[in-house]
Amino acid sequence: MKSIYELQPIDISGRHARTGFDYQDHIGAGFCLDMLLREDLEEIWFETHDDITLLWRDQPEVRVEFVQVKSNNLPSRWSVKSITHRDSGPGSSLLEKSLFQYRCTETSTFRIVTAYDVHADLELLKLGFSGRPCINDSEELKALVTKIKRRLGGDVVVPESGVGVDFWVDNCRWDKRPDDVLQVENHNKLLSEQVFKSKRVNLVPEHRDELYMKLLFLVKEASSKNLTAFPGCYKITRSYLNDWFDRTLSVLLNYSRSDNPLRDKMQDAGLPAPLVLTAEDLHWRYREARLDPDYYGGPTAFKRLEDEVMSLLPRLQSYQYSLSSSFDSLQFHKFCIDEVYKVIEKDRLREFSLPEHIAVGFFYQVTNRCLMRFTVEN
Repeated sequence: MKSIYELQPIDISGRHARTGFDYQDHIGAGFCLDMLLREDLEEIWFETHDDITLLWRDQPEVRVEFVQVKSNNLPSRWSVKSITHRDSGPGSSLLEKSLFQYRCTETSTFRIVTAYDVHADLELLKLGFSGRPCINDSEELKALVTKIKRRLGGDVVVPESGVGVDFWVDNCRWDKRPDDVLQVENHNKLLSEQVFKSKRVNLVPEHRDELYMKLLFLVKEASSKNLTAFPGCYKITRSYLNDWFDRTLSVLLNYSRSDNPLRDKMQDAGLPAPLVLTAEDLHWRYREARLDPDYYGGPTAFKRLEDEVMSLLPRLQSYQYSLSSSFDSLQFHKFCIDEVYKVIEKDRLREFSLPEHIAVGFFYQVTNRCLMRFTVEN
């Protein structure tokens, strides 16, 4: 057998079919945060041998953990039946796809990360390796192996390593995660607080959210970039991630110290000087109008406008970090302004007849408060 560092992946089709992979990307971002907090996780590989491949340093050797991520909308919990179901003949079940990744010389384990919980027959797999018995000491695990083999029509053996179902059951951990993307994201943001604490930094909430969005973009990029053009793009190492994290923190902290974040962010994005001056003027006009209680419906109108623009931000930010290399910062800025113009046309605002420049002025206020930026990182 070859080392994991020399082994060619069985299937990399996941790199080309990324639609609907948000859940997996957030799981990947969580592993990156784990890597910032512990020294035994050395590398994370995306969409190569498995959905995610973790390389652990178990002194003095490397242990490879093959991770499958499933957020399927199942009619029931995961069971022996669902993990052995074959979509297209032998080798196509979840269990077989996971098991057949073990073709390397390094010690290997498996992990199945799911949004849905497991049936009682798989419950033991949720225990950590140190907290559960091995097959030889557990009648329940022996019964599980027998049930799996019966479903598969016998044992399934990996030609390169010679291991089969028994080995998979003994070395697989089932990792139940939150049910949806939002809950996973919130869990990761709590985890990021531990990272900030370990690095002794304090960011405003808006910058914490932006840093997480950047991390998510890093994961998406590692999962999807062309391996022919960028051979090493699939891996994120602990040393690289620490450097990236520190550089990103430095940029965000500099924005916090600026006396004119709006101007700095637009200049950093390479937007033309006349546009920067116009943005500053519209920002000033919005602030002046906001202080006038009789202006176009007063506080009620402004509150509704501000709520609508703020609800638009997550979509704009997500779009920003998923743009292709053909989209530049000027185009992204125009896209944002066009979306803000649409806010004025909403039914709950139409009665106030607020002018467009007030909506855009508030959007620039949001940018000045460091909730938005225009740099497109291709």
